[in-house]
Amino acid sequence: MSSANNVSAKYCPLVLSLDVLFHFCANILALICAAGGVPPVLEECQVVNQAQSWFFLECDTSSREHVAEIYQVEVRHADSGALLFNASSEGDAAFEVRGLPEATECIALVFARNEKGRSEPARVVIKAISPPSKLLTNGPDGHHDLPENPPYFPAPPPDVAHVAPLDMTVASSLKRNQQRQASKPRRSPGRRLGLLRSASALFRRGKKPRTVTVLQDITEQDNNHKV
Repeated sequence: MSSANNVSAKYCPLVLSLDVLFHFCANILALICAAGGVPPVLEECQVVNQAQSWFFLECDTSSREHVAEIYQVEVRHADSGALLFNASSEGDAAFEVRGLPEATECIALVFARNEKGRSEPARVVIKAISPPSKLLTNGPDGHHDLPENPPYFPAPPPDVAHVAPLDMTVASSLKRNQQRQASKPRRSPGRRLGLLRSASALFRRGKKPRTVTVLQDITEQDNNHKV
C-alpha cells in the first residue's frame, strides 16, 4: 500500500506540469489564430472636431500596434444611406472628412482590414451643425421673433446745464467785446487830417492854434475808449 502511494506521489508533479503546458499552448494557438484571422472591431471611435461641412474622426488603436491593418471609413447619409465619403489609412485610424453637404446628419462606419478580411464596422453618428444665421434665431421659420412696429424713443434734448463753465465764460467775453465795439463813436479820418493841416499852418505863422486843444481832447477820448 505504501509503495503505491509513493508511485502516485512521484508522478503527480509531472501530470500538473503537463496540464499547465497544455493550457499555455492553447492560449498561444488562440493568439496566433486571432492574429491571422479577421480583425476585431475598432474601439473608442469619436469625433474630435467638427464644422458644418467637415469633421475629424479617430479611433483608439493603442492595443493593435503589433497587428498589420488598414483602416477604412465610409460616411453615409443618415436618411438615404447614400455614400458621401470613403477613405483609408495605413498608419492610424484617424480621418479628416471634408466636402459634406452643410447641416447634414450622417453616419460614419470605420473598419479594420487585413489579408483575411474586414472587421465589423464601428458606428459613429455625426450630428448636423446648423448655420450661424439659424443659431441666432428663435422662430421655427428661421426669422427673429421681433415685433412689427417696435416702440420709438426720441433722443433727449441737449442739457444746457452740462455745458462746460469755460465755454460759457468765453462766450460772454466775446459778446461784451462786440457790444463795446458797436458803442464806440466813428470819426471820419478826413476830419482829423484837416485839423492837423490847419494846426501846422498856424504853427508856421507863430500862433498857437485852437486845433491843438481839439486834437488833445480827441486823443484823450480815444485813450478812454481803449481803456
